[in-house]
Amino acid sequence: MTIKLFKTDIVEWVRSTVSKADSGMEWRDAWSESYFQLGGKSQSNSIKACPLNGTKTLYEFGRLKGQIKQPETASLEQVRDISENGLYAFLAIEELGKESQINHKALWEKVQTRACSIKGSAPSRDEGTVKVVLALWNERLIQNP
Repeated sequence: MTIKLFKTDIVEWVRSTVSKADSGMEWRDAWSESYFQLGGKSQSNSIKACPLNGTKTLYEFGRLKGQIKQPETASLEQVRDISENGLYAFLAIEELGKESQINHKALWEKVQTRACSIKGSAPSRDEGTVKVVLALWNERLIQNP
């Protein structure tokens, strides 16, 4: 099943963004351009910080299969210091490693609970980061060191 964010196929969006970023384009530009190339219409959706930054953090730590950079080890504290949305992405990966057949709602609840214990708070709903991770996980596009 294809998981979409802003009516756009997440897996294709990330694959396109990674290809552009690996070729030297800045992540934000690659993310936005890929969104529009896949039929996206909204400027605000193309630069929404939560999924953009969560996925960028995965890229920076080499966690996306098919990218040039190899995976790096990182503590949750290191990730949190770089990106709050990156923290949610890494927590989602950890939870999926424990229970890979979980649905989006249950996964977000687990991420939210863990994020609260780490940083004292978490948003009331997933703003896109966990949905992106779930889509990539389902297609086996997440790699760990």
